[in-house]
Amino acid sequence: MQAPKIVSSWWSPRLVILAIVGAVAVALLAGCGAVDTPQTALFPRSDNNQVINDLFAPLTWLAIVIFVLVQGLLMYSVYRFRVRDDDDSIPPQVHGNTRLEIAWTLAPSIVVVIMLILTYQAMAQIEAAPPDDALRVRVVGHQWWWEVHYLDHDVVTANEIHIPIDRAVYFELESNDVIHSFWVPRLMGKRDLMPGSTNTIWFTPSEEGLYAAQCAEYCGTAHAQMRFHVVVESETAFNNWLAKQQEPAAEMTGDAAEGASLFISRACVTCHTIRGTDSIGTIGPDLTHVASRAYLAGGIMENTPANVSDWLSDPQGLKPGNKMILPVELSSEDIRLLTAYIRALR
Repeated sequence: MQAPKIVSSWWSPRLVILAIVGAVAVALLAGCGAVDTPQTALFPRSDNNQVINDLFAPLTWLAIVIFVLVQGLLMYSVYRFRVRDDDDSIPPQVHGNTRLEIAWTLAPSIVVVIMLILTYQAMAQIEAAPPDDALRVRVVGHQWWWEVHYLDHDVVTANEIHIPIDRAVYFELESNDVIHSFWVPRLMGKRDLMPGSTNTIWFTPSEEGLYAAQCAEYCGTAHAQMRFHVVVESETAFNNWLAKQQEPAAEMTGDAAEGASLFISRACVTCHTIRGTDSIGTIGPDLTHVASRAYLAGGIMENTPANVSDWLSDPQGLKPGNKMILPVELSSEDIRLLTAYIRALR
């Protein structure tokens, strides 16, 4: 029985070249990015993240070589051994080639071993014990904000982590409810926060700056708005910030004082702590020095008077599902006074 004829006149060297060029162009364009992209992991700013990047680079090039080799052989074979219009013969039928089969079994095994060795070396560096003088910070994940404790300095803050440059920072990660994932792309890889257990991670930042970060494990309605920021600063600036955070809330005057009285008289005190006052709630973030933070509401908006006012007016509209539910609607005057108070908490 004669084999069916396959028309393949559309195949040509020009089409093959165009297909290859197109695939390479798409791959290159997909990788385009700027150095200042807020959450890129390709421009590390810490020692351990540099280790990850140094592992990623050779593995990526290895994958590119394998891809080009395999796809090149595939396209060559499809073109070279296609059915010609003037050839109705059946190609020779072969059982196999022992040498080739050994080669294409051995080659991937060697590649996997190389990848294993490189990965193990990187993991050994990342999982090594931190230096004895590392700054110890405990981070507790909540739906949908971050509680931050500086264990050796009696400081509690939220959604903004200050750390000194060129000093190791050791994080103890815990969850108060569901699984979260702590991720600062430029400073370290992801590490999960598990209910009932403590995970750890450490790194030494190498460049000052404000680094965007977020929860990387789906954790409920406002997961996408569970953000935070890491501030890497000089040792002097960090020590000054730490000293300020250790102080109780400042004495208030004028509208801020009226706002403080209003804050204490309302349900705010059941959820928030403001050290030096009667507000000792633990459900929501510590607000003792909230005005010193760059962002509000789990890192989703800049800390400006207008945004504070908007948040007090409609927290559920801005961040659906969060636990700030106002039992009594606030008047515009209440919001103005509370905004003055919150903005004075430096």
